[in-house]
Amino acid sequence: LVSHASQANHISKGFCPDYCILHCTKIKISQPEEIIKSRWIRPEDTAVYEEVGISSFKIIERFDSTDTLAKTSAAYAARRYDGNLADILNIKTRPEKQLPPDISYFLQPDLADVGRLREMEETLYLTDQYIDNRALDGFIDFFRTKHCYSSSCAECGYCAEAARKAVRIDSIGAERSLRRLEAKLDDLVSSRLFDLQTTLRHENDIPWDKDARTLFHRILGSVPEAFREVAGRAASAHARTLAASRGAGEIEEGDLVRAFLSITPSEFQPELLEDLRFMVPDLDKYFE
Repeated sequence: LVSHASQANHISKGFCPDYCILHCTKIKISQPEEIIKSRWIRPEDTAVYEEVGISSFKIIERFDSTDTLAKTSAAYAARRYDGNLADILNIKTRPEKQLPPDISYFLQPDLADVGRLREMEETLYLTDQYIDNRALDGFIDFFRTKHCYSSSCAECGYCAEAARKAVRIDSIGAERSLRRLEAKLDDLVSSRLFDLQTTLRHENDIPWDKDARTLFHRILGSVPEAFREVAGRAASAHARTLAASRGAGEIEEGDLVRAFLSITPSEFQPELLEDLRFMVPDLDKYFE
């Protein structure tokens, strides 16, 4: 995404709302164990990494405020921090933790709805999140002998149990944040963020044929989990457009097949076609 956004002389001029960060934030609110699974090192655990030869640690970001820089540096110098671990990790807990964003990035009236865009930044602050650092004492020892790549998270459950002990997210605040994130994700994927809502149809405007709805869920099941939500939203929107262009009263199987192929990058289309042939016996009729 960053590479795509940084293309020289592109019409977007580097403007690229970050779907990944919104989606990742949503996952971490709804599944606190994913916070524990993220790649971070507690101040107390730097010695463990030094034992295997690591001598440099990146502990700050270029956009951190002076207060954050001082607090984080002091914690790692002392090799101990009592309090909310989120305060010294790269987690957006409050606006003053980082430098204010470049306002000119949000003033892009030719490219997006400025109001919706400014709201997007606000959805990323998780003020109701607390990670009890003391509850994570001894956490690292498990991984001295456990090899995560050769085991299943679902069967292991170590990080999930650590999250239950250490991570506290206010349920009301979490629900509020999830609603806001869902709204911003929908703005982005539906193109409302780019002020194109007049050209879109709502999902309920055109009903789905039963077979099409079944196929939709089967196809989504073959999509990598990280892309499943955005793929589902994009395919649904495109299928509605195709059905509307035919003047049809409902979304049919063929609309869905064409929609998924249309939104799939060309290098992955052969793999999708192979999957579709198992799901749709007479697939070729949609390409005649």
